[in-house]
Amino acid sequence: MLEAPPPHPEFHVAESVSNYHWDNFAAMLISQMLAESTTHEGIRSRCAEFALAFNYSVIQDLMSSAFECRNRLGDDFRRLPHLILVSSGMRNVKVVTHGGNSFWECPNIEFDIGARFTELVEQFANSETPFALPKLVDIAEESTNSIVEMVRQQREISNE
Repeated sequence: MLEAPPPHPEFHVAESVSNYHWDNFAAMLISQMLAESTTHEGIRSRCAEFALAFNYSVIQDLMSSAFECRNRLGDDFRRLPHLILVSSGMRNVKVVTHGGNSFWECPNIEFDIGARFTELVEQFANSETPFALPKLVDIAEESTNSIVEMVRQQREISNE
């Protein structure tokens, strides 16, 4: 099921409020599994993947379930919000830049959010994700700097 998930509806959006899909159910279970096996790298990876889910209701279900077992999760309960907040800045870059694809007749500058999310998953799987909440201003600054750098690269390529 996790390796070959069933498809979502054709018009599935991140802001969809329905939580009756398989990944919502799995998100509710994975935090419980992590609480029982906090060092299991596979469970840690899956938990991080659900924290970075496309659909916000999946993230909400994960965190609601994690809250129920927060004492057993220990620092991992604090690592999950860090992971989610950091990913929000990356999501912002993707939204603003359309994933690096420009529609203003500028060259495309690739923004591979998947690779960045993979790094976050690996950090969480290895218990390297900080458990202090990041400052929102730092997330906004990094997001803005990424966008500005992409625009700079587009300008440089355009002037060649």
